[in-house]
Amino acid sequence: MAKDKQKRFLLRMDEDLFQRLSAAADADGRSINAYIVHLLSRSAPTGNWEQRQLIGRSLAGKKLDPDSGLVLVAGIYYRYLLESPEAPDPNASYTITESHGNILTLKKSRGTIRMFGIRIVRQNNEGLVETLGKYKHSVSSGIHFYLPGIQKIRTVNLAMTPLALPHYSVITKDNADVSASLTLNYHVTNSVKYQYENTDSVESMAQLVRGHLRDIIGRMDLNEALGSTAKINQELATAIGDLTDTYGINVDRTNIDELTPSKAIQSAMDKQLTADRERIAAIAKAEGEAKSIELTTKAKNDALMATASAEATATRTRADAEKYRIDTVNSSLETATREFFENQSISAFSDLAKSPANVVVVPNDHVTDLGQIPAIGAALKSGLAPHPTKPVDPQS
Repeated sequence: MAKDKQKRFLLRMDEDLFQRLSAAADADGRSINAYIVHLLSRSAPTGNWEQRQLIGRSLAGKKLDPDSGLVLVAGIYYRYLLESPEAPDPNASYTITESHGNILTLKKSRGTIRMFGIRIVRQNNEGLVETLGKYKHSVSSGIHFYLPGIQKIRTVNLAMTPLALPHYSVITKDNADVSASLTLNYHVTNSVKYQYENTDSVESMAQLVRGHLRDIIGRMDLNEALGSTAKINQELATAIGDLTDTYGINVDRTNIDELTPSKAIQSAMDKQLTADRERIAAIAKAEGEAKSIELTTKAKNDALMATASAEATATRTRADAEKYRIDTVNSSLETATREFFENQSISAFSDLAKSPANVVVVPNDHVTDLGQIPAIGAALKSGLAPHPTKPVDPQS
């Protein structure tokens, strides 16, 4: 190729691979650089479909017909040309180097030529090299060469991977059926154990997690399990621990997404919740009424006590006033004269005379004067007593 169109890049490889490439390049009569370019050019899809299918194919010498100059390839007869002028060797092996229409150019192989395949192991992946079906060694991310048909490179993803464990049945301590959903994150720690020591490491890990989850929830009542997802996550992570190392996997995180009781249990829980709410409402109403009665009774008692206290205070005040009046009267009577009492009697008789009563009250000290009343009456009837004069009208 033209020198100004060449591209240069640094290619790193281990010592074993370099030695194998060097031996293959010597067998093909090329330098290591030319041999790698030759491998890459054959691996890249160039030319038409026929060229891609034929170039690089190996043919046994006994398939070459020296008389007709034809060779059978993939069920089609092609004319062939040999790079060397010698006759075809039926014991040799030939490689197709060029294809132009129905004419193939063949090159006699010098010894055994091993074509190398190229495999790129991506970031966060590890390659497992198998030789004749048996694990040989591991390779890290990057470009790697292998012998097709003899070797194979498997890739294992080492990045963290989420895994959802969908609804599955779990029985609680009180025999309640609960549907559990779990999500976990894991990553591969040992690709050899992960790939070769277990048929399905992920499913084995999932079964282990399910088993421990059933054990944890089986030791809890339904109400405790529904309200303890954080506790279940913690106990599950502790229970799993390093057990998944057997599968070459480490569980980084577990999370209980959902714990759903069966429909029958949900219906019973709804009824119980409704009954509890009605009971709480009835208790609250009764307590409110009792509190209202208590407050009303207390208010009435306080009012009665206040009224009684006020009446007692008023009675005591009236009694004190009456006592004061009596004491004052008694004190005054002790110092009163006879003329005072006579004056009081006159005032009392004056008030009595003004009343419509026919009863006359006479003090004890004037009872003797009652005997004079008949004589006074007789005198009035006989005319001894002077009659009252009639007043004279000045206009008559």
